Amino acid sequence: MNDVTNKNCKEIWNENFLNTYAQPEFVLDYGEGSILFDLEGNRYIDFTSGYGVSSLGYSNKKLNKALKNQLDKLIHSSNLFFNKPMLELGQKLTELSNMSKVYFCNSGSEANETAFKLARKYSSDKYGEGRGTIISLVDSFHGRTMFSLMATGMDKYHNYFYPLPEGNKYVEINNLENFKSSIDETICAVVFESVQGEGGVNSLDKNYIKEVIKICNEKDILVIFD
Repeated sequence: MNDVTNKNCKEIWNENFLNTYAQPEFVLDYGEGSILFDLEGNRYIDFTSGYGVSSLGYSNKKLNKALKNQLDKLIHSSNLFFNKPMLELGQKLTELSNMSKVYFCNSGSEANETAFKLARKYSSDKYGEGRGTIISLVDSFHGRTMFSLMATGMDKYHNYFYPLPEGNKYVEINNLENFKSSIDETICAVVFESVQGEGGVNSLDKNYIKEVIKICNEKDILVIFD
């Protein structure tokens, strides 16, 4: 096994990993605040921390202390059991968000899958079969699992993975008439990114969001924000 360096990182990657990302040819070593350092001591400002929802910075003393304290107790326990941090965080989230319930999962794709399943279950319980279609926006991105991939409104992400799950419609961003014309008796939910990232940093108009929510409330269609 070779020692990892900036010079050989790409070679090691190509020999041992699936070709899923195109990384720059340097190896991150450690970080301080928003600054990252590679194996040769070169400095980089991290402007990508929102990607993958890890915007905590690096070497934060308060965070490090909390993690180290927890390592001495429990790293992980099954959902079959309660643990104190989980219960305390659940309480705090519902209080701060004014939401009714929380659900902890492992990734954004899994969170979206759960939201889609909840929407379909709600609609199925209340209206019976045949009301399971989910509307999403053109150029949206909602994940890489099969259900969330189908909700993603870009054909390039659908290639090679057929047959895909059914039950999705796509509408143009900020086009209210397009949205209205897509509503029928099969729709159970609509899913939005308030600001699209993968699709090109496209923002939803505030009035468009308000009108869509108003229509959904009138028709008992659930609104999911990714």
